Amino acid sequence: MKLRKYAVICYILALAMILPLGSMAVTPMNEQFVAPDYVEPYIDGLGNSSLSIEIDHITGERLNILITDARTGKVWETNPVYNSPDKASTTEDKKREMHSQLVVTYTFDKNGNAKNLADIGYMSSATTTSKFNSYEESVIKNQLKIEMILDNGELMDYYVDDTASEPVKNEIPAGRTVVGYKITYGLGDRNAALYPIMLTETRMNEHLARVQVLDENGVLDEAATEKMKDNILSKYRLTTYQGKLDEIERQVKRQKTESEKEKKRKEMEQALDEYVADYPIILEENIYELYTDAVSTSRNKKLLISYWASIPYTREDLELDHQLVGYTEESGGVGFTIPVEYVIEGNTFRATILTDEIDYPPEVGITRIDFLPAFAGADETVEDGYTFVPDGSGALMPINSEDQRQTGYQVAVMNRQKDEALTMNSMNLRDIPYYENTIMPVFGQKQDDNAYFCIIEEGYEFANIVAYVADNFTKFNTAFTSFFPIVTDEIYYASGTASGITMFPKVKVEEEKTVIERKRDKETNELISKEVIEKVVSNYCRLPATDLSVRYAFLADDAANYSGMAAYYRTYLMNTYGMDKVEAKENMTYYADIYGIIDKKVSFAGFPFNTKYALTTFDEAEEIVQALFDNGVEDLKLRYVGIANGGLNQRYPGKFKVESNLGGKSGYKEFLEKMDALGVEVYPDIDMTHVYQDRMFDGFSPSNDTVMTLGKTQSIIYDFNLATGLKDSYGDAEYYHPRWVISPRKYEELFDKMEESLEEYGNKHISFGTLGYKLSSDYNEDMIIDRGQTARVIADQLRQYQEAGYDIIVEKGFIYTVPYASTILNIPLTSSGFTVADYDVPFVQMVLHGLVEYAGEPINLNQDVQYNILKCLEYGATVYGRFMYENDSVFQNTYFLNLFSLNYVNWMNETEEVYTAVNEAIADVQDQFIVNHECLAKNVFRTTYENGKQVIVNYNTFDYVDEELGITVGARDYWITGGAN
Repeated sequence: MKLRKYAVICYILALAMILPLGSMAVTPMNEQFVAPDYVEPYIDGLGNSSLSIEIDHITGERLNILITDARTGKVWETNPVYNSPDKASTTEDKKREMHSQLVVTYTFDKNGNAKNLADIGYMSSATTTSKFNSYEESVIKNQLKIEMILDNGELMDYYVDDTASEPVKNEIPAGRTVVGYKITYGLGDRNAALYPIMLTETRMNEHLARVQVLDENGVLDEAATEKMKDNILSKYRLTTYQGKLDEIERQVKRQKTESEKEKKRKEMEQALDEYVADYPIILEENIYELYTDAVSTSRNKKLLISYWASIPYTREDLELDHQLVGYTEESGGVGFTIPVEYVIEGNTFRATILTDEIDYPPEVGITRIDFLPAFAGADETVEDGYTFVPDGSGALMPINSEDQRQTGYQVAVMNRQKDEALTMNSMNLRDIPYYENTIMPVFGQKQDDNAYFCIIEEGYEFANIVAYVADNFTKFNTAFTSFFPIVTDEIYYASGTASGITMFPKVKVEEEKTVIERKRDKETNELISKEVIEKVVSNYCRLPATDLSVRYAFLADDAANYSGMAAYYRTYLMNTYGMDKVEAKENMTYYADIYGIIDKKVSFAGFPFNTKYALTTFDEAEEIVQALFDNGVEDLKLRYVGIANGGLNQRYPGKFKVESNLGGKSGYKEFLEKMDALGVEVYPDIDMTHVYQDRMFDGFSPSNDTVMTLGKTQSIIYDFNLATGLKDSYGDAEYYHPRWVISPRKYEELFDKMEESLEEYGNKHISFGTLGYKLSSDYNEDMIIDRGQTARVIADQLRQYQEAGYDIIVEKGFIYTVPYASTILNIPLTSSGFTVADYDVPFVQMVLHGLVEYAGEPINLNQDVQYNILKCLEYGATVYGRFMYENDSVFQNTYFLNLFSLNYVNWMNETEEVYTAVNEAIADVQDQFIVNHECLAKNVFRTTYENGKQVIVNYNTFDYVDEELGITVGARDYWITGGAN
């Protein structure tokens, strides 16, 4: 048999060492997108804090973080279950979560398939999903590193020696105070499972000589010791070079013909060649190899670890054993570390997951982190309380509810699941049910005379808000943030959704690792080892380009309710972004959408052809404006939808080109002059996020300028049928235009060109409707842009427009657009109506009233006139309608069946009735904050403004009698007192 020459004479074997944290230099290979930073947040009570922080840690048993509020004496705990263990849970999983600060869901490549797919960024459908909690993995296993954060910003170890059985705390330097803690959580097999996969016979004998089993009195038990040695040996197979040769001869003899014998010998000798090349030590010394069934189950694996613990077997032993043999595969299971800072800042408590410092192997994707899932959970001792959730306008979940039909709540902040870079959003999948938008990243909980209020400050673009009512499993009412650091997506390679590939974004990383280079001296035949630095390229899952941070504020007495939370958040926004109150006006503004151009197939001389069809020309828009004034509107603002660049099926927004069928450039300028004379502001609406029609030389290239999905395809969005929830069947019709999603890489260039093009008209009013509720990532591997970066780019562009003097309209109002918008249309006026919620509250409106004008859905979409009036009055909203000049039948045989009942003539009576009622009732408080909102009875609510005006609305079909106030509010009616009128 011919052995490979380098296996006998000279070979080099590079073994990647398992290094301590921080000893590895990591460099992304592709250019990284750089987005603006978050705006520096306002910190309440900075320099005069009433809070203090401490930790309750017992090695291997507990970790609880306590924040004490000197103003009330209240102690807020991250894990109150430690002091009420009987309330933890009836299930072990839930019990462990209630003891944890982190619950981490991750996916890892159990079967090694990802290595074959790494270059295209896929993880196969065989990828395994599992979960860690910090209590079981970090606290119980003592995989924690605790550091104190001093008031000068320095870090100091919490313990003198954290490896001691009873560690001693370090003394704080004189003149310094502790303002927080940095805790690094080790999760999973952070130290690798301490058993060797392969080791030399010499090393095995050395380890066996160290085995000791002591009896209950601490005396060596020789019989048990010998049995333990046998247990260890029983898990390993002794491999010798001669044994390999003998096995070849045995297998060859079993073959019947000479040709079969020759073939078998050739196969086995080649396999032996490869084995010797991988493990050349076999030529000098026998090797023990672990039987595969020794770790085939969790029980077997734990037994094996316990056997080796009797030595005791160390991490250094493991590394040396594998290096001597030449075994290069990672041993043990999945493991990583997550560092978290817990800091007191002013009168707030900030907790931050430091994403840049998370250490994880390439095969692991951290798909979800439940952050502080048990924080300050209220138990049955709380008599008056609820959890506030920001679903739509806001909703309240009662604490300790007797209604157990639904006990959990979870919504994605700012439509995280609707990211248009996800392949699923362009597939033929159902798009129901409908949920309201969650536009503000906040939540809170009232507990009698105290409350906490949480702001998701960084990373809210990747967050869900989760809340639970106490139920049969746990006696705590909780609310917390779930971050989704790594987005996953599915593509399907067969019909239906039965088979698919799970994907998540990756980034190529160049790492410098210390390796062992081993050579055999030709003269002495000795092995010579030395450490060298080697560069390695790995594919890592891409984490967000931001930390994940939440800030808790603590409220008491009259402020311990959702009104107090809204007031706190309003102050936070005003101080963070420099927002000011709106100016007082005599009348409410009526917002009217005017619809311009659609694509429509018409017939001429018997021949059908597609045309840019005008729903409302500029001359016709003048008639609508006059009709609105004639029907009681005192203050009017127009938003012209489909005015430019191809109309509603818009082309690339690289410039502002007014549609000629509306009147063209000259007609638009004349229209602006006439509206200015009437005191009417005109806001042309431009979609900066989509392209419906691609034209040559328009500056848009679908292959280069479109968002890339995780499926490595262009993001092309199809609408869904409202009745079926499936991709619209009109997708094959001529006039249907599915839309490309513009990459955020193009935003800066687009906004600059658009502003330059708008200057010609001298109109400092603009509507970027879709920017208020569309937020996409871009998974182009050359430069990945996550949705957090996209949000900051949008905010920065809106800021520049605001500083240039523009008044801006957006729709829905995702929080990053709010500081720069003058008006928000289609703002949610209800929640999604989950069973777990008691009733809706106007939290969003309480935050924004007096800072930004807003309106709910157009009155055309809800034909209940009285309901429109009551909602506007309760929520402080102005009135909004959408109109066109053409008859409603114009939409027949077009794609725009979602547009209906727009002919202005049919809506003038309702417009006058709703606007007049709202204008007379609350025009005098447009510049006033809403300082209180309360439920007086079922479906009866009172809104109080800062000037004392109160509005009571009764949605019931019967009268509401308030004996204390001495009033009767009629059925579906309202009552007003105070204020200027």
